[in-house]
Amino acid sequence: MDSAGDFYVASGLNKRIEEFNSSGASVSYIDLSSSIGGPQWVAVNQSTGDVYATVDNVVEKFDSSGNYVTEFGNSAQAGWPWTIRLATCTSLTPSTIAW
Repeated sequence: MDSAGDFYVASGLNKRIEEFNSSGASVSYIDLSSSIGGPQWVAVNQSTGDVYATVDNVVEKFDSSGNYVTEFGNSAQAGWPWTIRLATCTSLTPSTIAW
């Protein structure tokens, strides 16, 4: 859930991350149709609005507008991060993400 009360859903079959407002109405989505698989898990940094998702064996980062920023991990490695959780912090770096 972000600071506005919107929540995000990893829609693996649709290959997107969907954003809903606090009333449950669809607000927007991040299109991941170019990925091999859909997202498995999603988390939002409440202070920045950045969105993190596990997609194709990596954690992908999107800004608060849904634009791709970067990824952490190795897409050639078997398996994927099974879950993602964000601690309360002001910035995230690859060293703060545990596999």
